[in-house]
Amino acid sequence: MRTQISCLVVLVCLAPAALAQDVEFFGGYSHLRTTGTDDEHVGINGWDAALSANLRSWGVVADLSNYYGASTTNFTPVGSGGHGFMYLFGPQYSIRLVPRVTPFVHALFGRVDGAREIVEPLPGGACPSSGCSGISTTPETAFAMAVGGGLDVKVRKHVWVRLIQADNIRQGFSIGAMNSPRISAGVVF
Repeated sequence: MRTQISCLVVLVCLAPAALAQDVEFFGGYSHLRTTGTDDEHVGINGWDAALSANLRSWGVVADLSNYYGASTTNFTPVGSGGHGFMYLFGPQYSIRLVPRVTPFVHALFGRVDGAREIVEPLPGGACPSSGCSGISTTPETAFAMAVGGGLDVKVRKHVWVRLIQADNIRQGFSIGAMNSPRISAGVVF
């Protein structure tokens, strides 16, 4: 929680310095698909928020996201079971040829703070969420990077809709590196 508050304070402090440029704030829904044990695919939901300062086509982005979810396998990777908070920073290139449509690409680097949930099943079967003998969490922090892009469409003077943002997230945890596709959509101000 302290890390999340620190990131938000940094974003708020940097916002006035970027006012002389084109500043955008994005907020919306995000879905992350990870691979658990035995190559089980786990889809988890959360939110994604980003602050970007643009000077013409090039800009700098601070991207924050948080995901919530659990799996019924015994050992679920950090970021797929439990929770995972990512904060990523990096350059973004926007293609501003059409006035009402702006596609963009970015490469973001940072960290992911997560907690691996270890679910102990009942003897002889799978573990329903309410019938487990115990759930414990192991916190872990790892390097993360995202490569991807998206498409913003203008709705009103200062309101845009991010139709899609698609990223490939690479997370380097102690249990092994994970490549996770992420899809986000929301509103840009």
